Amino acid sequence: MEILPVKLCAQGSISLAGPPASTGEATLTDLAVDLACMYRLCDEWGYNEGDSSNFTIAVKTDDGSMLFFLIKHGVQWQDVTVRDIILVNAAGDVVHDWGCGSNEACPSSAHFDVIGFHIRRAIHERLGANGSVVLHTHMPTATTMSVMRTENGGLVFPIHQASCRFHDNVVYDEKFSGLACGPEEGYAEGNRVADVLTGGGATSRVRAVFLRNHGPMIVGRNVWEALDDLYYLHRACLFQAEALKTAGGDMSRLAPLKDDIALATSRQSDHVRSLKGWKHISSHRTRLLKAIPSIADVC
Repeated sequence: MEILPVKLCAQGSISLAGPPASTGEATLTDLAVDLACMYRLCDEWGYNEGDSSNFTIAVKTDDGSMLFFLIKHGVQWQDVTVRDIILVNAAGDVVHDWGCGSNEACPSSAHFDVIGFHIRRAIHERLGANGSVVLHTHMPTATTMSVMRTENGGLVFPIHQASCRFHDNVVYDEKFSGLACGPEEGYAEGNRVADVLTGGGATSRVRAVFLRNHGPMIVGRNVWEALDDLYYLHRACLFQAEALKTAGGDMSRLAPLKDDIALATSRQSDHVRSLKGWKHISSHRTRLLKAIPSIADVC
């Protein structure tokens, strides 16, 4: 059941259905299943944010336009299946609903988080292939860091190899001005966040951003790199929070690595990050689908 000719990624598949070197094997349904599994995993990991729609996968059609995978509004993360996934265009029109099964004529009345979608749409459009996947959560430890002052622990310090993964790969957005109140405001906010990610340039210079007083966001080229980054960002923040707790909040008792060591460790991580990330996340996908086959059932 494929509805449109789509280029999943110029460099190859962005789906967990195909390993990093594969080209063209993944389908739209594969990506819809990926998104369902991502929500299930993040619920298992404690990143749940009620029924909010905070993840988006973007693909390009053959005519160059973009389509976006979203979850329907009102679905608990632990319950998501492929039937809760929809595909929308840049205008926010639903062009496919996996809840309709194989009936392509089925009209979708699916509701989704319109404002959140337009925030992430702007980021997808600005970052291109480097922003094929955008993940935003309020996972507790990383979000806690986002509400702390910089001098009191509101930065990812290079105190562990998980932290070094993000050395020179994270930025901090210090401007929180409330909630966007409509699609246009959402799109403008997404462009503002994209400016932070790119430093005002054309492509993303980092993979993570902390939105001060809000929470973290990850951008990635494919499903496994983005979700693996989200997992390890949480781990880095958890280790830092536990260290500060043990130190009674005394920053001077942390043992940060020297900048050259942290940078070298980051570069070493980059060499193996994609393949290790695929093995990590695809193994979870396999486990979930084996335990709950209905996640991928479109009928």
